[in-house]
Amino acid sequence: EEEDVCVAASDAVRSRALAREAAERRFGGGLALEPPEQFCCPITCQLLEDPVVCSDGHTYDRNAIVTWLSDHDTSPMTGLPLLRTNLTPNHALRAAVDEWIAQHDPAAARARSTRTESS
Repeated sequence: EEEDVCVAASDAVRSRALAREAAERRFGGGLALEPPEQFCCPITCQLLEDPVVCSDGHTYDRNAIVTWLSDHDTSPMTGLPLLRTNLTPNHALRAAVDEWIAQHDPAAARARSTRTESS
């Protein structure tokens, strides 16, 4: 289990670097407008699409934590066993992410809004 956490942490560092490079390309040149860290899933290091709170108290993107939980019974952040696997939507964080996107990339905000309405 300890090895899984170390591998996940190493993968997270690599994913974060890739996310930073993608943000720089997307938002233009060397301008590093990557999202604030609290707006990124700690598993994927990508901007949260559907943030949910797990029983460990941390927020993850729903798809990432569901995938994690299909193979693990531990927290991806602490490595400790999860007593419950229920997920609670984090509406406040989602609104903050949506606001950040609207300020930095209005086209992406419209696309994100359309995806949300159709699901």
